[in-house]
Amino acid sequence: MQATSPLRESDDLSNAIQAMIENQYDSLLSVCRLDDFFIWDKNHGDPKPVNYNVNKRVPRQDIDDSFLENGSFYIFKPQNILENNNRIYGKIGFYEMEKFKMFQIDDQIDIKICESLMKSFGLADVK
Repeated sequence: MQATSPLRESDDLSNAIQAMIENQYDSLLSVCRLDDFFIWDKNHGDPKPVNYNVNKRVPRQDIDDSFLENGSFYIFKPQNILENNNRIYGKIGFYEMEKFKMFQIDDQIDIKICESLMKSFGLADVK
């Protein structure tokens, strides 16, 4: 579990462990569905769409499902991480979490966002 991704419930982890066992995954990561994002890249010059054709833009509801690695937790077999030098390997499984659980704490404003979400969804007694 990563401390910078605090928006999770104990059931999330329990259900993910159960899914890993039932599906015999080698590794599992928590994700959130990104069902309505148009993503652009500008790292190498001119802006370019990443997940759609700008000349054939479809309604957001028709975009193929994509998933965001939300960083809440990773489950893997300890002996295999040494062999693969990576926590994600082999037969990989997703544990899909609610969209509001995608937020991570990387700067000061993220603390306020996560705190507000935790209060709104009753995840903790935040003061």
